Amino acid sequence: MFRNALFIACTILCIGLSSCGDLVEYNEDTQLQLDVDSIEQFIVKQNLNFQKDRSGLYSLIINPGKGEYELEQDDDVVVTYTGKLLNGIIVERGDTVRLKYAGMIEGWREGLKKIKPGGTVRLLIPSTMAYTDRRVGQIPPNSSLDYTIFFRSIVRKNTTLPNTEPGEDPDDDPATDDGGGVILEPDY
Repeated sequence: MFRNALFIACTILCIGLSSCGDLVEYNEDTQLQLDVDSIEQFIVKQNLNFQKDRSGLYSLIINPGKGEYELEQDDDVVVTYTGKLLNGIIVERGDTVRLKYAGMIEGWREGLKKIKPGGTVRLLIPSTMAYTDRRVGQIPPNSSLDYTIFFRSIVRKNTTLPNTEPGEDPDDDPATDDGGGVILEPDY
């Protein structure tokens, strides 16, 4: 009986140890360097002019917007956006969407601080500032993302702040005027 119990314990231990060899622990610093390398290759290939933050976020301010309000943690924002993978596949769109500022991915929170309502920013977000090693919808794990965000307005305590509601959509991008949804196709 003791030999059977010992055999079973050894078998379980061997199976457990053999499966551990394939596990790779997520390392944020290593992943950030991989993300930065792929983003910089993308920038060079596309001949773009982005500014890089110390965090690894790349931004291109298309229109700074205007206004005197700074975003606060409890604010909501109204935005129109298109999100792509670096290979050009659109994974997310939203037309006039209201979102909780505190609930956004870190790349969005940092990127929206760079502009005011009425402004537009393009962000290249490393996966470490987005969804890390998790799959979210059609976004694969460890994906750097390319977002263009038109910042429409700030809603604070259920009131749209004065002078933060812009006029017409300045980007003339039909991709952001379809009411939202997910499209999985290259944006040629």
